[in-house]
Amino acid sequence: MRLNAPGGRWGSRHARRAIRLLGGLFSLTMLLACLGAPVAHADEQGIPRTVDELLDAYGIADEPADFVVVVDTSASMMNEPPIYPAVQEVFQAFVQAIGDNDHLAVVTFDSDAVVRFNGTMDPPGRAAAMTALPEVADGQSTDIGAALGAALERLSRPEGAQVQTLIFLTDGEIWAPGSPYEARGSAAWNDLAAQAQQLSTSRTVQVFGAGLGAGATDIGAIKDVFPYAKVVSLPNDQLYDFFNEAVQRARIEKLRLPVTQELQRNVVQVTADPATLDDTTTLSLRLESKLPHLGTTVSLRGVTVSDDLGNQLQSTLVGGPRTFTIGPQQSSEPFKVQVEVPGLIHDFHLGDATESRRFQVSVDATLEAEPAAIVTMELGVDVVPQLSQAGIIRADRAYGTPYWQVAALIALLVFIGWLVAWLYRRFIAFPKLRGGVELPDGRIFPFQGKQETLPNSRIDFNGGGSRVVIFTEPRKFKSAFNTRRPRLYVRIDQGTAKIDAYGSEEFLSETRRLIDNNHQLIIGPTRLTVVTTSKKGK
Repeated sequence: MRLNAPGGRWGSRHARRAIRLLGGLFSLTMLLACLGAPVAHADEQGIPRTVDELLDAYGIADEPADFVVVVDTSASMMNEPPIYPAVQEVFQAFVQAIGDNDHLAVVTFDSDAVVRFNGTMDPPGRAAAMTALPEVADGQSTDIGAALGAALERLSRPEGAQVQTLIFLTDGEIWAPGSPYEARGSAAWNDLAAQAQQLSTSRTVQVFGAGLGAGATDIGAIKDVFPYAKVVSLPNDQLYDFFNEAVQRARIEKLRLPVTQELQRNVVQVTADPATLDDTTTLSLRLESKLPHLGTTVSLRGVTVSDDLGNQLQSTLVGGPRTFTIGPQQSSEPFKVQVEVPGLIHDFHLGDATESRRFQVSVDATLEAEPAAIVTMELGVDVVPQLSQAGIIRADRAYGTPYWQVAALIALLVFIGWLVAWLYRRFIAFPKLRGGVELPDGRIFPFQGKQETLPNSRIDFNGGGSRVVIFTEPRKFKSAFNTRRPRLYVRIDQGTAKIDAYGSEEFLSETRRLIDNNHQLIIGPTRLTVVTTSKKGK
């Protein structure tokens, strides 16, 4: 939340009052607008990007903080141009800006330090705090040491918050006759420094000091007590920014401890997907964030891979170096590493076998917590996410020929051999007869099957007791797919018979005799004509 200052310069008394009134109204209006504005949400990766988002993520947005405001009320604060009215105006806007659960103490000082308000910002407390500052500044001294002592007393209360802020305003130099704090470096000042040091060991204390006006001030004296204090000299018109910075820093400081603890207690883990072993084995790696609230930017430079004996293997990061961001409790997209694996078994092996290799992977990367603008720059937290390497990665492969596969192959080969033999005998070794015989009465009987015995029940004629067989010659393998008509042969099985070929009759014997178209067979008293051309039977 931000305090908003009105513009313009200080003029007459009436002009100044009008400016203060308008400025206060404007500041309160802008403040309420900020309070009513919708809260932004984390980005698509789930990473909080603003202070509000981080406070919500850690659940500490309503965690109380302590504020102590110390204001110089010496009479010089009313000198022309007056400083005190501007302080009153900004203080009221500040009271409206701090959280409902915050605790506020208001201390004014001149010759002594007075606690004007000490309470929480519930509605009654906030209303009372708005009028905590006196109407006028009219003190005669400037006891800065007493004011610091009163502030330390408020900050050191046992129930105090972890995050505390001290805002100190003065326009003058130390003037405190008779006070133990009259001279810087005195025992009283040393006691204040010791108290502050003791306080800082258990709590986070921020100190903002502003020297107001054009004259010299001793605002630097607060660094004698709080060496880390931020001390500036301010004109009146920068008071809004000064108070706003203090409020914002208090909200940011709430994050310091939980952010630091998260980075100290959690890591980004390297994980590996199951890998299959090969001559070139591909390892698939991921980065898994264990951080519950913060994101991580990873600058991946390379990966080295060693075997289980510590020998570094040749490896290549696929895609080369890259930068990517991981959301809280999320995993990165996989990145792959190709590893050359020597000495794998490639000989024939009968039976099932498994080969395994173990790899040690080391990822080289730089990690930065996100949002870096807040964690690193605003908080100054120098703890970075730690990278936890993967353990031993195992890759396996199966090799060899299983016995069942060998048996199946043998069975298949036997079946194929039987099938080839059957097909050869069925369609090649003994081809079917083609053609037929013509009887003297003109009837034509086509041959059937692979051999024909004449006469028979189908081709019935007077054979005079003789019988002949017509058959084909088995084909040779090289002519297995020859589509030409198979050659016909004849032999005598019973009695006597003749063949009339080209006008010359010859007796048949038990040995085969080649016959062709229009050759005549004389079986007994019957003369048959061999027909090998295409004729339809009758």
